[in-house]
Amino acid sequence: MFDYEKMIRAKLKFLSYAPIVFLSAKTGERADKLFPLINQCWEARQRRISTPALNNWLKEEVDLQRGTTPGARPARIYYITQAKIGPPTFLIFTNQKAPLHFSYERFLENQLRGKFNFVGTPIRFIQRLRKRDEKSERDEKSSRGDKSSRRDKFRRGNRSSRGGKSSRTDESSRDGK
Repeated sequence: MFDYEKMIRAKLKFLSYAPIVFLSAKTGERADKLFPLINQCWEARQRRISTPALNNWLKEEVDLQRGTTPGARPARIYYITQAKIGPPTFLIFTNQKAPLHFSYERFLENQLRGKFNFVGTPIRFIQRLRKRDEKSERDEKSSRGDKSSRRDKFRRGNRSSRGGKSSRTDESSRDGK
């Protein structure tokens, strides 16, 4: 039986998460194991994990350094949240500008399966990539915003002192004279 399982696993590597049940259609032997396994897979497919539970798991139990690929920039996962069920889909927010390596995603998937018991269901990851120079653009915008707001205040202050447009209170006081 183990030889058949090894052969099936070798040919269907993309279904490594799927449990295998050997049963007989002719005699019905081991058929009673099939329906509880189907129910277990269905429950795993519909399971929702809260964001705080996922982030605590990520911070405390996952050794992210172990999952990194050698020579690559260390991946930093800011947080993870579950976006959908059926199949479970997780959003990962990282410091990476390119998608995570497939081996790193597989590492996370295996860790997630082990902790939250996702049996018989595929797990999907959607990575929110850090846009190019996102931090520097934000800094640049804030520094431009500060300069432009100071410049506008300066212009407004100088306009009234140069005899530019007057305010309503000035106009109403002129009409009263």
